[in-house]
Amino acid sequence: MSGPNLLASDQDAAYRTALKAAVAQARAKAETLASASSSTLGKISAIVEGGEGAVPLPLGAKDSAVPIEPGTQEIEATVTVTFAIG
Repeated sequence: MSGPNLLASDQDAAYRTALKAAVAQARAKAETLASASSSTLGKISAIVEGGEGAVPLPLGAKDSAVPIEPGTQEIEATVTVTFAIG
């Protein structure tokens, strides 16, 4: 059992923004790793979009009432980025 599902009208745009942020974060982490290993970061050779499903709540939870907070929605994007190094 799940619901209600309240979605923002611009969810696709927000997800694309999250994807851009995920790639930027991957690049920043890769640059740190490359620097720490005395390497240089090259071009991206592969990007794979990934995601995790919603975590189900166990049946029989003591407090099944979930407050609905207006005006908030969390949109996440997960990517795996492969860089060339030199």
